[in-house]
Amino acid sequence: MGTFEHLDIDDLQRHQQEMAEKQAEINRLLTLKLKEAKGDFVRELRAQIEAKGYEVVDIANQLLGRKRGGGAERTGSYYVDPDDAGNTYKRGPVPQWLKNKMLAQGFDPTDREQRDAFKAEHLTLVAG
Repeated sequence: MGTFEHLDIDDLQRHQQEMAEKQAEINRLLTLKLKEAKGDFVRELRAQIEAKGYEVVDIANQLLGRKRGGGAERTGSYYVDPDDAGNTYKRGPVPQWLKNKMLAQGFDPTDREQRDAFKAEHLTLVAG
């Protein structure tokens, strides 16, 4: 291209605009080519996995460090409502079922000591 020293302001601005447009086109094409290359790689990898007799999902989960199956196993102790085993409480915000049960028995669910007393007297502790 050479030097631009001989150009006036209008010509320099025009060249700058042209270069900006070229740069935008290069960026667009680069993004497109990278996306295509990634797609090609994924197709090749999928073919290799299937050729070896593996399930793609199993390999993907292993790559991501995920265990297969349901969610994480329950750890730590938690409380179960003896009247409804589906009602459980471990920690955090007090669930509505527990608030209602406490109020029905004359306990204040906003008071920590009363919550602890209620759990000890009316819920079943399951060691985890």
